[in-house]
Amino acid sequence: MLDKNDTNVQLPNEIIGILEKSVNGKNIDEKVRLSLAIGMFVDGTVTLERAAEL
Repeated sequence: MLDKNDTNVQLPNEIIGILEKSVNGKNIDEKVRLSLAIGMFVDGTVTLERAAEL
């Protein structure tokens, strides 16, 4: 899933634990992407259409 344009980030164990409880997403990578897309939509950074694409 990662290519040369992707960036790895470190997340605190507390956030990982919360994300692992989420029923959305198949793995932690998908759960993080979904959470970021939702956050960017709520923040007004991206449109709902763009968030769905991410």
